[in-house]
Amino acid sequence: YLDGSWLNWTHQDYVGGPTALVAYALLKAGLPAEHRAIALALDFLDQHPPTQTYDAAVRCLLLGALDPVRYEERIERAADIFFDHHAGYFTYKRVMRNQPGGDLSNTQFAIVALAALDELGFQRDEEFWEKMADFLERDQKPDGGFAYHAGGKTTQTMTLAGFGCLAATHKVLAARKARSKTLAAIQRAMARAEEWLDRNWLGDQEWTGENGLNQWGFYAWYGMERAAAFAGVDEIAGRDWYAAGAELIAAKQNGGGAWSDPWGNHQ
Repeated sequence: YLDGSWLNWTHQDYVGGPTALVAYALLKAGLPAEHRAIALALDFLDQHPPTQTYDAAVRCLLLGALDPVRYEERIERAADIFFDHHAGYFTYKRVMRNQPGGDLSNTQFAIVALAALDELGFQRDEEFWEKMADFLERDQKPDGGFAYHAGGKTTQTMTLAGFGCLAATHKVLAARKARSKTLAAIQRAMARAEEWLDRNWLGDQEWTGENGLNQWGFYAWYGMERAAAFAGVDEIAGRDWYAAGAELIAAKQNGGGAWSDPWGNHQ
C-alpha cells in the first residue's frame, strides 16, 4: 500500500505485524536494506507502535536484521512488551501480559524474539530462561506433545511450537553455560516431543477435513522451520523436514502462480 503497509486481510486492526513480517521476509530474501519498500514499512511501523506479542516479535526480528545499533531505541520499544513478562504463556495484548491465560502460539513468537534479542545483547536474566524451561517441561503433555493452552488437545502445530521453544531456551542457556542438569532436562523434553512428531509426522497429515490441518497448514510448516533452526538440525524425527515441506508447499501453488491464505483469499 502507498502508506508502506501490508494489511492482514483477516484482522484489519492488526496491521503492524503483517507489515513487519513481509518486510522481514523481503529483507531475508535479499532485498537491500535501503530499498524504498523497507523504508516505507519502517515509517509505517513508527506510526503504529506495537501492542501485540506477534507484532512486537516480528518487529524485533526485522530491526535486529537491519541494524541493531541504528535501531536500538525502536528494538527496545518493541522488546518492552516481553521484558517485564513472567516466564509462562504469553498473551495477545500487552495489557494482558501478566494476567492468567495465554497460549503456546503467542509464546512461540515471544521466545523466537527473545532468543534473537539475546544474541544481539538485549538480554533477560538467566533466571527467566531457567523458569521458562521449567514451565515448558511442565506444560508438555504425558504423550510428549504440546497443546495450544493448558488442558487442550495435542496438535502438530503446538508440539512444533513447544519443541522450538525448548530448543531456543536450550540454546540461550547453553551459551550461558547453565547447569548440566538444567540442559539435560530440556534435552529430554525435546526428545519426547520429537518422538511424538515421529509418530504423528506433519508430512503425513491431511490439510482438509475433520481431522486435517485446515487453515493451519502453512503455520505448521513455519513451526517446523523454527524448531529445526533453533535445534540446528537438518532432520526432525529422522526426516528431511525442508525437502518434505518444500514439496508440499510447492504443490499448494495454484495455476495462476499464487498461494491462498488459510481463509481462501489469494495473496
